[in-house]
Amino acid sequence: MDTSFIIERMRAECDRIYHVCDRLQMKEGAFKGQKLTFRECTQLEMVFYLIYVACYQHRILNAEVRFINQVTGMYLTKDQIMMYYYEREMNNDFDLMTPKSLQEFVSVDVRSKKTGTKTTYAQDLLNLYRDLGQAMIAYTDSTDPIELENLTCYIMNQQKYLQKYEVNSGDAANGLKPVNRPRNTNKKPSGTVSGPKSSTQSSSGTQTEHKAEPVKPEEPEKTADQLLDELNSLVGLERVKTEVNNLINMLKIKQLRKERGLPQAVMSMHLVFSGNPGTGKTTVARLLAGIYRGLGILSGGQLVEVDRSSLVSGYVGQTAGKVIEAVESAIGGILFIDEAYTLTVNTGTNDFGQEAVDTLLKAMEDHRDDLVVIVAGYTDLMEQFLQSNPGLRSRFNTFIFFEDYSADELTKIYESMAKKNSYELTAEMKEALQAYFVNRCANKPENFANARDARNLFEKTITQQANRLVELSNVTNEQLVRIEKEDLERALQLMKEDEERDKKNAKTGD
Repeated sequence: MDTSFIIERMRAECDRIYHVCDRLQMKEGAFKGQKLTFRECTQLEMVFYLIYVACYQHRILNAEVRFINQVTGMYLTKDQIMMYYYEREMNNDFDLMTPKSLQEFVSVDVRSKKTGTKTTYAQDLLNLYRDLGQAMIAYTDSTDPIELENLTCYIMNQQKYLQKYEVNSGDAANGLKPVNRPRNTNKKPSGTVSGPKSSTQSSSGTQTEHKAEPVKPEEPEKTADQLLDELNSLVGLERVKTEVNNLINMLKIKQLRKERGLPQAVMSMHLVFSGNPGTGKTTVARLLAGIYRGLGILSGGQLVEVDRSSLVSGYVGQTAGKVIEAVESAIGGILFIDEAYTLTVNTGTNDFGQEAVDTLLKAMEDHRDDLVVIVAGYTDLMEQFLQSNPGLRSRFNTFIFFEDYSADELTKIYESMAKKNSYELTAEMKEALQAYFVNRCANKPENFANARDARNLFEKTITQQANRLVELSNVTNEQLVRIEKEDLERALQLMKEDEERDKKNAKTGD
């Protein structure tokens, strides 16, 4: 089997990084005072990383030795590689050590932000590391789960280092241009969805005409790597990020093995998202749809969100049609079924939830090459949902659990909303905010909604800030952007009154 194309592609990407190292060292003085040149250090640390991924149980395959030498431009024997493995103690927390070359790229990116420009050298290097690891695992005749775990842990830990310095953006500006992934564009999604839209058509199916209007230039579609970087930048969700990165790594390796003509492991693309409300399930599903599109796994990348009311009718013969309509709008993307357990919770003769499930299972089989279904809901109830039908269990065998956010994470989510909307929090307000979330997480009410709580509180707080400012004359810009402790306290008081009123209405049946 011809493997030269994999080597050539990865070697070209390595050379591209090497040239950047040369340019930065020559023009910007990067990597001063080091024994090795910037290029030499990057090259050697790339080798160390590949050795870490490949060497487990104190052994390395001949094919992996060839891959390391050919893509990095080194000439190492198997004995030299194993010597590096033992000298560097790569079996002991090597994934927690940040390479000097990556640290230098981070420094360059940080300096560029201060000057008003934007570079993404660090993220580009880390993306190359990810691609190299995937390509090496695919290069051998088998995919080892331990190598895949090493790859995922290493990339995730280095991604946290980039996040620390806020240089983890995947949008290349003055850095390296992202590599475009092949995609299937034969199909176009229909229906009202989140994501790319289909061409406008009349009800008869003919193309409608529109008067000429000024057209805003479309933003370029984000690549799979950029969307994965965006997912990894979300607050919290560490367990989710690890599992999704593992899944993406496996899919990329599967694609590379297909290109080599190697046998493919049978994988179900359908997923189960379990966890409490407000833990980011829909957000992750939307990013995953775009990632699958960028990888060429799905043709459209749209996310279609439905629930029981969108799929089940109260009349005979209508449920199947509603399910088919939802599926057709999601072809090329992801069909996200929230609270999926409600489809099977009732077993009465007048309930058509089971008909919806049966129709869905057939549609998933008919469109298995260009449709992914994600079912979501509370953990225990989702387990009951899968046990209700043998066909469900066989198609949904990948579970991703979304944990509740901690008080620190909810505070960060609130602060990120404020920053995104150009608000600033006073020190007293931040202290009160943290104390509120600590208490709320320690005494979670029945309606605890994680990130939705943070969003609702933020919206109520800025409303109270606005109410306070309208009473003033000659409001300054500083006052417009500053949120005070009293704004938060007033918002919390109103939320408490709303909750007490809801409890009272629930008791009286109003």
